[in-house]
Amino acid sequence: MVLILDADGRLEYINESFTKLNNITIDELKSRYGDTIYQLSNNPQIREIIEEAVTQKRSVSYESLNKKAEAGREIWESSTLTPIFDEHNKHKKIIIIDTLPSAASITTNKPFSMQGPCDRSGSSTRVN
Repeated sequence: MVLILDADGRLEYINESFTKLNNITIDELKSRYGDTIYQLSNNPQIREIIEEAVTQKRSVSYESLNKKAEAGREIWESSTLTPIFDEHNKHKKIIIIDTLPSAASITTNKPFSMQGPCDRSGSSTRVN
């Protein structure tokens, strides 16, 4: 799944895989939950993760629990957040690529609360 954000974290694009897995379009996502990653993500470290990636000008990987209310399931995702800079070193975009793990890490029928389809909670893992 791919999300593209502007430099301020505003959602600009989600790919078809994101739409299918979360059963929501980009317009519905923005309307229901907000248009920034800070509103969409439930990961308490998302600001720090983005700040680290931008400051150090490198990709940062982390794991998150993505809770799917419509399917009653929870899925651990591995995410790689990459800041994009222009030729003058000005921060322009953020690209987040989420990959799903094996079926063994998907749980079903567990109670949970949900802030939004990008609901994430978990610790970040830094990659050098």
